[in-house]
Order: sequence, then structure tokens, then C-alpha cells
Amino acid sequence: MQTQTPVVLPPARANHERGPVSRPRLRMAPGMFRRLIERSSPVIATPDPSNSPLAKWARSADPWFQFGSIQAPPRTVLIIRTDSTGDLVMTLPLLSALRSAWPQARITLLTRSDLLRSGALVDEVIAWPGAKPWGGSLFAQFRYWLLGRRLLHRTRPLRGRFDLAILPRRDPEAFGTRYVACTAARRVVGFDPADRLAHPGEVDERDLLTDRVGSGDPLTHVLRHSERLATAMGVTITPDAYDAPALALIGPAEHAAARSILSPLAPSTGPLIAVHLGTGQTRRDWPAASYAAAINTVHQRVGVRVVLIGDVTGRTLAEEFASAVDPCVPLVSAVGRGYELALLAGSDLYLGGVGDAMHLASSVATPCVAVSGQSLNGNPVGADAVNRIGPWSSGSRVVAPSDPAPGCADECQAEAAHCVLGVSAGSVSRVMIEVLTGFTPSLPRQVSRAEAGLTTA
Repeated sequence: MQTQTPVVLPPARANHERGPVSRPRLRMAPGMFRRLIERSSPVIATPDPSNSPLAKWARSADPWFQFGSIQAPPRTVLIIRTDSTGDLVMTLPLLSALRSAWPQARITLLTRSDLLRSGALVDEVIAWPGAKPWGGSLFAQFRYWLLGRRLLHRTRPLRGRFDLAILPRRDPEAFGTRYVACTAARRVVGFDPADRLAHPGEVDERDLLTDRVGSGDPLTHVLRHSERLATAMGVTITPDAYDAPALALIGPAEHAAARSILSPLAPSTGPLIAVHLGTGQTRRDWPAASYAAAINTVHQRVGVRVVLIGDVTGRTLAEEFASAVDPCVPLVSAVGRGYELALLAGSDLYLGGVGDAMHLASSVATPCVAVSGQSLNGNPVGADAVNRIGPWSSGSRVVAPSDPAPGCADECQAEAAHCVLGVSAGSVSRVMIEVLTGFTPSLPRQVSRAEAGLTTA
């Protein structure tokens, strides 16, 4: 599969070098912002081969200018997903459904992640700039309007603007995404921020959406949020779209690189376990020495091979893990070498925290044993609730403490690792052996309406 390096837009200048800056009060109402954009459309003029009066009348009667259900397939679609790689992975079923429903549409993805390249699912990938101007100010609104214009200059959609922009994120949206979508597209579909607890400034941004979709049950797994958007657009996400959606993203070169990385393990036999030591949020990180202790116990029973994965920021943890693991455990480190998706696809089990790497493993149908700091009786709609953000591949399990640590209630309030330290290495090794040997235990009852999958530490 041929890949193409994503286009990178120049970042908007930020003032972070000058230290904290108070938020200015001057701000344009989001509804007025949208009306100004509509009056000045198209933002970027694109030559049209037909400028006859009949063609102009047809364009004025275009169903894309009408609110309500979609009446015609769009020709250009913009999808904005600026959060983590794990969240983008859980958007893959929606991308697959859109491509199946609108095969002729040109789909552009605006994202921070480098997971996707132009190919079967999307036609173009553009990197979201990393700089963050003043949030909520008139200055920030102007900068995101400029970002939307630069986006249109790069992509040159038909008739100056995208037919449709989609914002798949249900949780609080990063400031600026709705402004860019409103600038770049004539129709914007997204979750209504007024339908859940949100910041007052974010609720005002509902006026930037032409089609607002209800948020639905807050206990629903993030993976299934896109179904409400798809239904609103008349698109169906079939059940098979959730079955290893990321396997199609791995090309022959990635598979070959993964085999090369794993070649030192070739003389050994046994299940291959991909271990990821960091989650990007310190309070979720289980100690590297505890991971090593769990691996040592499992190796004595099953006989496993281990590959360490992660980016360069995890090298210190990888060294700590390597020094604590039994020397007889076959081990290779791929930290900082990339190809995580291909390595996870070739592994028999993922071991790590609840984070991006876990979602990558689920997206290639690799069973997961995820360590979580959310207790069994924790908040089922909290940021760390595993019924919302836990693994979704078949055979996966989550190991969590039975009770929160002192000082915490239904959610961990500490910045450093705290509640997650209540998980013992013995409980993790026991669950790993059960998954590897195919044993299915009876799981403890979860909080009301939360998905099962936690194991008492």
C-alpha cells in the first residue's frame, strides 16, 4: 500500500514564551461568527467550469445548504480529530462507514496523530498545528479563522468550501476545532455541547454547528459514540467495522520491520507479550518493577517472550523494567523505534495501562490485560472509567484495585501514581495466565450499568 507524508500547516504563533497571559474579555459571539462566514462564502474562490445562470440556480438550491437530514452524498468531507491517537483509532469504524457510503467523496482528515496516511480510508491527512493561542478570545477566533483559510488554500475543495465537516468527539472539544470547521465547511455536524455538562463558553459554540447531535448515554464506550453521528447523517456502521479496523493500516513494509525487530526472539518459543510501560498520564502509570514482577511469574508458568514498545519518552522506564525482569525471559526493546501497530498485531497479548497503546492493540484484535487505577466502585462516567475507555478487543481484561487509595473517592485525585499502586503484581499475573490459557473466570459485579471486565486486586 502506497503511503504519503501528511501535509503540515504552519502553526499559529503563540505567546507561551512570555509566561501566563490572562484571557482577554473581548470576544465575538459564536453565532455571529458563523453568520459572518456564511455571508462571505465561498471563503476561497475555486474556478467552476459552469457559470451559466442555470448552474448558479442549481448551486443555490443545493441540498447541502439546507439543515436537517442529508439529502445528497457530499463531494468533499472534512473530519477534525485533534485529540489522542487512541481516540483517532476509535474513529476508524466511522471512517470506514463514510467511505463505504460515499465512495466518490474526497475525505480530508485534520489531526494531531501520525497514525493515518492518505489511502483507502481518507484521501488527505493534514497535521493540526501544535501552538495554542489565547483560548476564548477574539484574537484566538481570528487565528483559527486564518487556520481555516490556510486549510482551504491547501485542499481547494469544490466551490470554495467543504460540503460537510464532522466533529466526532463527544467529550469536551478543544477550543478552535468548531471555528475551523465553521470556516472551512458549509455544514458542520457534531455533538451538542449543551446536551451534557460543559463549560459555558463551549455551550455557546453550539451555534457554530449546523447539525447538532445528542450526546446519548454517558456510560457508553467511546468507541460507540460515532454511531449517533453516523445515524444522523444516514450512514450505518456495521458490526464488522469494529473487528480489527486498524489491520488495513499496516503495509508490507511495516510487517517486515516488525519481523526484523522481533528476530532476536526467534530461537525462543512461547506467547509474545507486548509491554507498554507509560500511558502519558502519570496517575495511570503502574510501576515498571511491578510489570517485571508480573512477567517473571507468568514466565515461570507459561514461558513467554516480551517486546517493549513505546516512544522515546519511555526509555527510562524500559531500562528500569529490563533491570528487574528475570534474565531468562527472552526480551527485545522496540522503544523509540516505531512500528507499534505492526508489533501489536503480531503479539499474543498486550500488557500495559489504559491509554493509546491499549486502543491500538484493540484495533488489531490483540487481547489486552490493562492495569487501571479506577476502583471497582469508581465513577462510571469519570475520565478513567474503564466502561467508557477500556479495551474492546475480544478476550481483554482490566485489573483494578477493589477500593480507592486513602484521600480519593470515586476517582483518583492525585497527579502522580496513587490509586493504581493498589494493584498487585500477583493479580495481574493471574489474569495474564487466565487470558493466555483461555480460562474464563466469573467476573465481579460492576457498578450500575458499567461494563464488566475488572478484576479485584
